[in-house]
Amino acid sequence: MGVLSGTHARALLAISLLAMMALNWTPGLSATPTKNAVARVIEAYQRLRAYALNRASDLREQGMEEQAETLEEAVQTADSLMQEAKEAYQAGDLETASEKVREAFNTTREALIAVGESPGEMAARRLMAAIARHKRALRKLRSAVQRVENLGIDVSELKDDLARADTLLQEAEDLVREGNLAEATQKVSEAHRILVSVASKLREIAREVLKDRIMERSDEIVQAVERTISRLEEAEQRLILENKTQAAAKVAEVRQKLEDLLEDFHSCVQSGDEEGVEQILIEMVRALRSIARYLRGPRRG
Repeated sequence: MGVLSGTHARALLAISLLAMMALNWTPGLSATPTKNAVARVIEAYQRLRAYALNRASDLREQGMEEQAETLEEAVQTADSLMQEAKEAYQAGDLETASEKVREAFNTTREALIAVGESPGEMAARRLMAAIARHKRALRKLRSAVQRVENLGIDVSELKDDLARADTLLQEAEDLVREGNLAEATQKVSEAHRILVSVASKLREIAREVLKDRIMERSDEIVQAVERTISRLEEAEQRLILENKTQAAAKVAEVRQKLEDLLEDFHSCVQSGDEEGVEQILIEMVRALRSIARYLRGPRRG
């Protein structure tokens, strides 16, 4: 369906970081941190680090060298603090580890603010943009679901899912206006998962519909292949008589491919291999379309 991409998920991660920064959030280590908790803290820092370095790159492209260097120096300092935090944690000094983590996050956060980043405003702006993108995706999915329903397929579950995603996005929009960015981000993430699931289900339905249509047209497709083979044989002989051996060889290669597909098709039919029949019919259609495009030649503007 092409309505959602990994870019949306990465954007949500960046927005989550901005939202946490706006709330002056710093991931600390509890008195008895688990390995998973430590891993999450390190992962959160890596995302914040990547965000800061990306902003430094953007600023440098805009000719703002001093601001870019400010961010890069802050990241270097924060990297050292995180390394100290890891060493303290491994040594069992949880208090020092927690303090170093806090310093690393605050160092990066303060540097971003120093170069003009306003985490709260930026997070709200980006979150509203993410909501708008997901609403556009939702509209496209609704149109796709309607087309599927017009084929007589039950899509009530998909409609319910889209309605739930729509509600979540509206709630997220209201939460942004109220300044509750963390909860708004969660709502958008949940809506994102629903839309990805709907898009996946639609792709599966589309594959099944395509298979059904191809099977219904199997006789027509096979007859078209047989006619094409016959025409290619005639073209091959004509080219040989005209001493165009290279062109004749290319035609023979295409003809042989169709003949092999036809032979494989009959073998699958005789053995009852339904999946094999479907796959070969799909390959036949592709081959016929490729031949048709070649015969039409390049379009002239």
